[in-house]
Amino acid sequence: MDLPVVKDKLKQVYYFIDSLLSKRDYPLVKILLGFLESLHLRSSVINFYDPKLARALIYITLAPIIWNVLARLEYFFHIISFLFFGKRTGCYALALWILLFSLYRDFLVMEAIQVQPTLRYLEQTHLLALAYVLGALGGVLVITSFLRLGITGTFLGDYFGIYLEEKVSGFPFSFCSNPMYDGSTLLFISKALLASSPAGLLLAFWVYVMYRIACAFEEPFTNYIYRYRATSQNKKGK
Repeated sequence: MDLPVVKDKLKQVYYFIDSLLSKRDYPLVKILLGFLESLHLRSSVINFYDPKLARALIYITLAPIIWNVLARLEYFFHIISFLFFGKRTGCYALALWILLFSLYRDFLVMEAIQVQPTLRYLEQTHLLALAYVLGALGGVLVITSFLRLGITGTFLGDYFGIYLEEKVSGFPFSFCSNPMYDGSTLLFISKALLASSPAGLLLAFWVYVMYRIACAFEEPFTNYIYRYRATSQNKKGK
């Protein structure tokens, strides 16, 4: 699709959303189907009816939900450390599961991108260059974050009682507060741009949304874990 066609589609989005303001009582399914039909997405920009796209969206959604649920079950009930005969081996088991699940999610994303329509506008040279820059930056953030935190620091070791002695503040944490998540998001954007795929950009956006939701749950709870630990240590010291 050319840029003028994309602009025309955006206008259709605007007018469709504007028309919804007076139709708030529409069922969600009718709104979604009307939105898809108004954009003709089935045959142009994104094929929302493709089961591979749906599967990728589902796995992107499930990944942080499942590992957060498992981590909290471990913190409150020590289920994983019991099953794997120790908190460190339990953490390694969870790390392996997160890694394998994430790799399968990435495979599903690439599989979905390959069967989706491409957009000619995304094939421009400067966007291709941007894709490589974002991919390199994302890779640096992910790798350096892992090197800073190690296996247990990266894969929720504090839920197992494996604590960091001090807060990590050097790069990449001096660059952004969640370099592992942000780096992963940049890698997804890079892959989408390299494939000239609007669907890939949609999936990358959904990855970003789910990571932000994960952070909203993880960060306060991690702070609670360390506050509780500090309080317990102070009581023991008295």
